[in-house]
Amino acid sequence: MSMADATLHKRVPVLGRLWPSVARLVALVRRAAFALLCVCAALVLCVAPAAVIAAPVGSITLDCSVERDGVDAPLAGDRYAAVLVARASVDAEGVRHETLDVFASADCAWAELDAGGLRDKAREVHDLAVDAAVEPVGTLGTNASGVGAVYGLEPGIYLLYRTETAPANVDTTTDPFLVGVPTFVDGALTYNVTAHPKFEVEKPPAGGDPEPGAPGNPGNPGGMFPGLDMPSTGDIQMMLVGLLLIAGVAVLWLSRRVSASGDASADEGAREQN
Repeated sequence: MSMADATLHKRVPVLGRLWPSVARLVALVRRAAFALLCVCAALVLCVAPAAVIAAPVGSITLDCSVERDGVDAPLAGDRYAAVLVARASVDAEGVRHETLDVFASADCAWAELDAGGLRDKAREVHDLAVDAAVEPVGTLGTNASGVGAVYGLEPGIYLLYRTETAPANVDTTTDPFLVGVPTFVDGALTYNVTAHPKFEVEKPPAGGDPEPGAPGNPGNPGGMFPGLDMPSTGDIQMMLVGLLLIAGVAVLWLSRRVSASGDASADEGAREQN
């Protein structure tokens, strides 16, 4: 037997003894790789929903109506703008807000404002938005039922105000207002918020508008001269009293002149006779 054959004969039994250990090691590596793959898959499944929850989107729906003759009438055909004022983040402690730089002067604890504070802040923020020409993040229009919505809103505080008024609604007024997304409704946090703006109807002056051509209507005056109103009954009475006074004074003055003239003529006649 050669030296090479002897060496190979010695190595083969050694490899045979090591092979079971190698096989077990390979099996352990496979099981570890499979376990690691399962852990990674579980992490992906857990993290993906968390990411969705951390960055939800919401909506604001406006339900607009006003009371006319004791009946709620929908305000259709109006348009509104939605401006982001402060971004919001939700955690275990509640909702936190971060005011945008353009509205920094109006920064406050938004969640702690009461109804009066919200109204005051809405007016302040609206003035800032107009002065800085802030572009709205969305707009909406009201349908025949007076309802309109804007979607795809990130969490935050939004200023809403009317930008266009339908001809049928020009006698109504409403102030700018603030809406939070999300907000608590019946103790639950909701990202789809419905708001009911408050409207008022501007009433005409007492007695209504004067009829065309009637006294006191400068838009369509009566009388002989355009732009001049006919005097009212009280004015006519005062005018007559004044004319009578003037006439009385004139008559008295004339009578005195006539009397004085007669006396002068009599004196002159007496002198001529003498």
